[in-house]
Amino acid sequence: PANEQHVQHEALKNLAWSLHVCGDDVNALRLLERCCNICVQTLGEQHAETAVVLNMTGQAQCGLGDVDKGMALFRRALAIQQGTIGEQHTNTAATYNNIGQAYSSLGDYAKAQEMFERDLKISEAVQGKSHPDTAASYNSLGELLTATGNDYARAIDLFTQALHINQAALGEIHANTAATYSNLAHVHACKGEYAKALEFYDKDLAVMLALYGEQHPSTAATLNSMGQVQKNLGNAAKALALHERALKAQQATLDEHHPDIAATFGAMAAAHEAANSHAKAIGMYERALQIQILTLGEDHASTATSWLSMAACYQQLGDRPHALDQLSRALPVFTAVLGPTHPTTQLCKRMME
Repeated sequence: PANEQHVQHEALKNLAWSLHVCGDDVNALRLLERCCNICVQTLGEQHAETAVVLNMTGQAQCGLGDVDKGMALFRRALAIQQGTIGEQHTNTAATYNNIGQAYSSLGDYAKAQEMFERDLKISEAVQGKSHPDTAASYNSLGELLTATGNDYARAIDLFTQALHINQAALGEIHANTAATYSNLAHVHACKGEYAKALEFYDKDLAVMLALYGEQHPSTAATLNSMGQVQKNLGNAAKALALHERALKAQQATLDEHHPDIAATFGAMAAAHEAANSHAKAIGMYERALQIQILTLGEDHASTATSWLSMAACYQQLGDRPHALDQLSRALPVFTAVLGPTHPTTQLCKRMME
């Protein structure tokens, strides 16, 4: 019966979202495929609820590193929404945000900003300027401005507005409040204001621990961010301790081949480099590469970045042959993915000379 299918659909959707939030996008995708089939069979392809599931599926694909698949799903969702609920709707705004996130991941910041500005315009018009959804839009646009380095002052202003909204509407112990603390920390770190960054990361971590405890992917993400700031301050030992806490949390909660674990190995390698422990750094990069090659493939920029980093370590150790071997793997990938004139591609070429 239709009612039973609806109950099943909602249960699967809620469980899938919980898995996505916990970083288990492999299992989230399995459930979302069943959700999508139920939607299409009972409601039809061109239904607003189908668009919701497509959006969730796209987020899971992006979580697994397949941004192109995610983008295609977001585009399908947007087309459905424009034909059903219209432009001035919170779900349509959320889809613009998802598309913006995908463009940002692909490095197309101009298109990403266009999507985020559309999201923000709808959110302010539909929800008002004191709603958590609007705060989320402020955060997304601020994150982009931070990533591009184009306007740190506006980014800080957007994050501050978001923080005030979240504190008033959701309270201090809420994931959205923590995320805004994290954004403020990150933009200050980008400005080289590391003490200020750590102040906000401490607040972020306090909320994460209160909400999720130590053994959670979101807590691990905050610990990794704090580790990077400590590395930049020259505190390699403190950085490694934070990354090790993050790794322990990830290994307890994520699949052993999850991209986030690879990123933590990379962060640990960078901390070893900062401590001039280049042999240890190479070992960490190798562990990161094992995961990246398996999950992202050899033609991904993140994989090539690990080869480039390993090459730098080998050069520091005076091992030119091994350095050239890593660079010869990285250069074709950077050339294909980033283009021959990209600064990273050019750096790779210079290191080979």
